[in-house]
Amino acid sequence: MSRLLAFAFLALVTAAPRAGAVQPPAAAEGATAYRMQVQGMACPFCTYNVEQRFNRMDGVQYVDVNLDKGQVVVVTGKGTTLSRPDVAELYREAGFKLKQMQEVPLNRANLANQ
Repeated sequence: MSRLLAFAFLALVTAAPRAGAVQPPAAAEGATAYRMQVQGMACPFCTYNVEQRFNRMDGVQYVDVNLDKGQVVVVTGKGTTLSRPDVAELYREAGFKLKQMQEVPLNRANLANQ
């Protein structure tokens, strides 16, 4: 019985959102999502580096990096757009290479870690 309770508790704890975890934005009017394929990211520090660079940009509301897929999703607010040359330069300065960038509908299925 105690094993069953321990298992149930573990399942609840791991299913709950982490404290401080950034939740994906709701589909706000005027928000834009960009999905990017990036070459060269190899570790959690790479992920952190990319997240911090985008989070310093005005208008960026959300950044989601999937290290395993080499994929990054960035959501910008109304009136903010990302240009491919600017994003390619951001990655180049960070030591990575932008392979592909596309504007995608803002929904949970298009987030990098889904």
